[in-house]
Amino acid sequence: LLSQRVGQTNVSTLAIYTISTKKSAPLLTAKNLRNVSIAPGGATLAYYLMWQGDASGMYLLPTQPNASPVKLPFFGSWRWRDAQSLVYIPYTPGSAPSFVLYDIHSGQSRPLSDPNAQPFSILNDDWAMAPNGRALTLWNARDRAIWRLSLP
Repeated sequence: LLSQRVGQTNVSTLAIYTISTKKSAPLLTAKNLRNVSIAPGGATLAYYLMWQGDASGMYLLPTQPNASPVKLPFFGSWRWRDAQSLVYIPYTPGSAPSFVLYDIHSGQSRPLSDPNAQPFSILNDDWAMAPNGRALTLWNARDRAIWRLSLP
């Protein structure tokens, strides 16, 4: 995956570069592109666009030429759990944070944590998925300790 700024603008381009052919295939050109992350296996990208009016938000994009981005029905911090799912913390001001699993194929979400039973506050968005997707760790702002949460 190649990411490049267009001149001295806020416009970025994303392309897939194939080492064996030395050719690149464009994927996306977008203004104010942020937080691009690749799913394990490389088939899908997640990213967000900001300052776009109604188009602001999080998106998924297959890493195939001419693929269309799909806007996600939520906004918040996310990490890839595996090639088919994201774990995210919904941005809901005034509410306690929780972890939610989103299936990128079905579009279904399900809670992974209960904010009433296990309250937490993440410091500096510092959290990570275990490589096998069965747990996550976070730096808890309340006690400044590293927490581990096993996932179903």
